[in-house]
Amino acid sequence: MPLWLDSLWHFIFSSASIWTIGGCIAVAIAVLMPPILTAILPQLRTYAIATAVVCFTITSIAGKFYHDGLSVKQAQWDAANSKTDKAAVKARTDAELSVNGSDAGGVRDNRYDRDGH
Repeated sequence: MPLWLDSLWHFIFSSASIWTIGGCIAVAIAVLMPPILTAILPQLRTYAIATAVVCFTITSIAGKFYHDGLSVKQAQWDAANSKTDKAAVKARTDAELSVNGSDAGGVRDNRYDRDGH
């Protein structure tokens, strides 16, 4: 498979949205429109260019909103992780203080304790 065809295949099926594909088709129509079609539909090239501009604008706006949404969600995850880290440190400190001075063995009078604590 030629490299350009492989690249096109991966672009279409990985990162292209319906708006990107529509913009590419509109650009192709505007650039590759035959003269006979220009004579029949003189405004087609203008509409194709306007359609491409709208499609690529929507694509860029959607990408920005997607990125902003990911940034907000990552900030929420970071805040939640920070909160749980602080709670974990407090729980460990409380646990260390609650067993301060006691033997490091298991439960007293535990018949399953093989160490004999």
